[in-house]
Amino acid sequence: MKNVIVIGAGLSGLTVSHLLAKSGNQVTLLEQAGHVGGCLCSFCQNDIRFETGFHFVSGLTRFTPVYRLFRRLGLTRLPWQELKEIEVHIGSATYCLPCSIRQCKRYLTHLFPEQKENLKTYFNTLDTIAHCSLKQTLPYWERNAWEWLQTTITNPELINVLSSMSLIIDLRKQSLPLFSYAEIMWGILSSTKRLRGGGQTLIERLENNAKKAGVRILCHATVTQILESETGVTGVQLSDGQCLSADTVVSSLHPHNTISLLGDNTHIRKIYARRISNLPSTPGCFTVNVQLRKDALQLPLHPIYVHEDDSLWDEVSNNRHLMLYTYPEQDALDILMPMTWQQVEQWKDAPHQHRGADYEAFKQQMAKHCFLLAEKALPHLREYIVSYNCSTPLTWQHYTHTFEGSAYGTYKDCRSIETTLLAPKTPLQGLFLTGQSLVQHGIVGTAISAYFTASMIDPKLKIKL
Repeated sequence: MKNVIVIGAGLSGLTVSHLLAKSGNQVTLLEQAGHVGGCLCSFCQNDIRFETGFHFVSGLTRFTPVYRLFRRLGLTRLPWQELKEIEVHIGSATYCLPCSIRQCKRYLTHLFPEQKENLKTYFNTLDTIAHCSLKQTLPYWERNAWEWLQTTITNPELINVLSSMSLIIDLRKQSLPLFSYAEIMWGILSSTKRLRGGGQTLIERLENNAKKAGVRILCHATVTQILESETGVTGVQLSDGQCLSADTVVSSLHPHNTISLLGDNTHIRKIYARRISNLPSTPGCFTVNVQLRKDALQLPLHPIYVHEDDSLWDEVSNNRHLMLYTYPEQDALDILMPMTWQQVEQWKDAPHQHRGADYEAFKQQMAKHCFLLAEKALPHLREYIVSYNCSTPLTWQHYTHTFEGSAYGTYKDCRSIETTLLAPKTPLQGLFLTGQSLVQHGIVGTAISAYFTASMIDPKLKIKL
């Protein structure tokens, strides 16, 4: 039996804690906030409950690794709502892609009949990647997604359609791995689900799971240092000066933040620390939480992706692409647009809530831009707005302490996958990583990484993924 401390009670922290405790280990889960959940948490404005980072789950279909893990965690029995389609706007064109591989293939073949055989190859490859064991995915990590698309699909318009839902991974021609692209696209097009009650429903189940398994959860517990000796980790020190002992420490924080918790005299290899510190992070998000006039606008239940033009494979964070997530029962919606840290870095040292008139003007300018772009999908949206609130990567960093407000962890680069694809085990004995920077971004990748980490700490864990 191991004595384990897990830092961070988000999805990965709760999951790895539950798995390890259920396997017979002594687990303490530390959370700096006053409640568990991390980016799964929701918040209220004007009596409307908005989501922070959880909006929908894709790829939750039978016989896939994530389904088997969710079933093991009791998450498949939650009140999921199956969505029928994803709405996409590219320039002046609109597409309604069914959330069913078979129906989507039929739909796209009807629109692009000359691409019938190419589409067959495309979906067969995505299906292979989705169902192969995780140990067999390395060749797909090392292959370039853009180059594969160019050789598989010969119609540029269809390439854009088949790339239109990949905002969260950033469409980088030179470096995006095929695995990252395929997992996102296959997941969304095979099955996309919302959850009644949103992230809070997921948090409650995960927290209940952890407590039943015997996990000790401590909130308002901020870790200031990971303690170690010459032989490995010995525990952690908290902001109140308290030291907790452990022979194993799991960090679900951003890898950069994990390295910053090691002391100046750490025994971890310097080359490893430099590698982690230099990993580029994915963009954050500019988010507009919008309250609408009651019953004034018929909001669809499905997500909507809006692209100002066909420049999807240029830099995504160029203010020309966004996603709309609706709350029809509350007459509200979220507008999410990728935003880099560099766009807000000039205000990083200003106190929260008092970043000055320039920052507020910047947010209002970006919100107006979002409204104009969103009206491609929801005409006259501005006429129905009662109120709205804006947040940037600075907001995300303040509340989640994620490095530079990154929404999806670190980038993966097919040209140097051995450097950018992180393993759970670090060179420091007893120190492990978990979270979306390890395997894949989003809910699915975060949950899978928790399994990887737990099974590496405790080989007795038997879940065939």
